[in-house]
Amino acid sequence: MKCNTDASIFQDQSKFGLATSVQDTDGTFISVMSSWFSGIPSPLEAEARSLQLALDWQSSQKQNNLILETDCKQIINCIKAKKFQNNEVGDILRNCVEKISTFQNCIVQFVTQQANQVVHSLARASRSFACLQLFDYSLI
Repeated sequence: MKCNTDASIFQDQSKFGLATSVQDTDGTFISVMSSWFSGIPSPLEAEARSLQLALDWQSSQKQNNLILETDCKQIINCIKAKKFQNNEVGDILRNCVEKISTFQNCIVQFVTQQANQVVHSLARASRSFACLQLFDYSLI
């Protein structure tokens, strides 16, 4: 499975949105999730939280093999080097590394913003939702 993540910050509304999508090996969308949260984190923290959301979600789905993609190169670099700041972002990324180790096979990699457009659009749209939205296409 391939899982993409992204975040968006809405300063005018004092909230931020996160989105993640899951595709099978053929590139067919299986499910997508999008939600917003109160607060205005740094862009790096928002991206870290989107990765954490994806990992928590896929862990609960009992996925064993996962390719995680984000368009935040700084997140990828921190995770691969296992060098974390002593702040909220560092704590989130440490948690992500611990969660990654629970998967049989999990790769975290960089993807361009253009290739991440679906989850970027979902993260932007999350501000219009009343609550978390889960679209499961595996049932169709």
